[in-house]
Amino acid sequence: MKGKLIIAAVLVGLMISGCSVSSPSEERKQEEITHQEQTTQRNGKNEVKSEEPEETSSTDLTDTEETKDYVLPQNIWAIAGMSAEEQIMSYKEENIDNKYFENVEVNDEQALVLTMTEKQKELYKDKVKLIINENIVEAEKKEDIRIEISENYDEARMILGEKTSSAGVQVTFVKLVTQIGIYQIIDGCEPEEWGIHLEMERKEKTILDVNVPKDNWRISSEELGG
Repeated sequence: MKGKLIIAAVLVGLMISGCSVSSPSEERKQEEITHQEQTTQRNGKNEVKSEEPEETSSTDLTDTEETKDYVLPQNIWAIAGMSAEEQIMSYKEENIDNKYFENVEVNDEQALVLTMTEKQKELYKDKVKLIINENIVEAEKKEDIRIEISENYDEARMILGEKTSSAGVQVTFVKLVTQIGIYQIIDGCEPEEWGIHLEMERKEKTILDVNVPKDNWRISSEELGG
């Protein structure tokens, strides 16, 4: 019985492998069928490959970063005695290859509008923090003014020294407050809600306690130190 099964298996193997005797015409037919099957398989692979670029292009679209507008209101520039129109050129000059902004423009309310991606926003926010810190160091070194500031930039204290002048106070105040306003808005504060509580001290006496930009205030040159 086992011998019969082995013989049957060998015969089937010969037929499948094409080792059985066949006529030349049948061989040509078989070659044509095989050729058609191979061509069909190749075409199928090409169709799959042609679909790949479409998948890649759809992926590229999802990677596109969205932008957001950040409005720096006119009252920030009023502190420096300038307009947004006067500020816009310096913003464009520092924005080499759109590093910080996609667009910078002045709107109908004379506010500066910065259009940024999330990545650009974080880059510019870091830059503004650096400028604030540089201003603090410069104030102490050049103007004899020591500045203490809260972590989220909503409270500041300016301690005037013996060599502090009224001009030095004015320059330090403008630099510090304008950059703080910019930082707060980029960090998420609404344009109309930015502000800082500022105290100014001289010889251990408070000579100024205001909320900028809300409070109107004046201080004499004598109080500031001449």
